[in-house]
Amino acid sequence: QWVLTPMQWWRVAPSRQMPVSWNPENPADPNYDWEFFDTWVRNARAAGLQPVLQLRGTPTWGQNCTPPSVFDSPCKPDPAKLAAFAKAAATRYSGHFGGLPRVQYWQGLNEPNLTLFFQPQFENGKTVSADLYRPLINGIYAAIKGVDPSNVVIAAGLGPIAVPNATI
Repeated sequence: QWVLTPMQWWRVAPSRQMPVSWNPENPADPNYDWEFFDTWVRNARAAGLQPVLQLRGTPTWGQNCTPPSVFDSPCKPDPAKLAAFAKAAATRYSGHFGGLPRVQYWQGLNEPNLTLFFQPQFENGKTVSADLYRPLINGIYAAIKGVDPSNVVIAAGLGPIAVPNATI
């Protein structure tokens, strides 16, 4: 009855941060490329399934590490920039935009306790990933609920601890 897909921010957003004229909260901004996800959401709904979009991955300009990490294992994603993207996505799939179906269920990132999906886990021997994740999920929550209070924001699931001193 439910189907989930990762909505990679880096896949939708421009590869380089755009000039001031770019409005990252606007789902109609021409710098975004939503085509894959528009089709996916339509197909899920047409099949009678409840879509869940999992926001994850970060463009290099949305990270606060030098050098930035690979797309699906972002390093210190910027909470404000991610929240702007979450607002654009929730607005686009609100059921009131361009004839697109509504998505009510959203997940904020994927397994942020694993270096495979989120970095860093540790700094100077101390755990930091939970402290970095908290403002991200709070920003996603505020943005998505701000579009429609009946939207549901699901915190990221945790992955199994597989590598000592690399996962939490």
